Amino acid sequence: MLKVSNVTADGTEVPVAYFVDQEVMASVIDVLSSEYPILKIERGVKEVHLRDEDEVVLVYFESGSHAEAVAYIVSDSVYVDCVHGFLKLARKSRMTVTESVDPDDRREPLWASVKEKMDAEALNGKKFWLKKFKRRLK
Repeated sequence: MLKVSNVTADGTEVPVAYFVDQEVMASVIDVLSSEYPILKIERGVKEVHLRDEDEVVLVYFESGSHAEAVAYIVSDSVYVDCVHGFLKLARKSRMTVTESVDPDDRREPLWASVKEKMDAEALNGKKFWLKKFKRRLK
């Protein structure tokens, strides 16, 4: 997974997007770089860390039989600017783009593959990331 952060004038890094892979990030990096002047890209990120105040959009590529979460974008307006790039990439695989702003969905990890998700759910239970999050709230 890749994390793209905005580096502010005081050097603070603020995450603006997470992507499942390089190809998905490349489809919208021009939009992100025009919105945020200084970007830092981290590869090999294991977890998504979002602030409660972020307007998070979870981006999916969908076919008739399945959906793959491919990105988190932390601003509605930036997501709208990125839609064209996402659509262009999704169409290459005969998929469409959908999104979710449901607060529960923002806890789902970005899976490198369907197999990775199925293996993790077999080991930890279906939608285990939601259960883990709800326990933290208590």
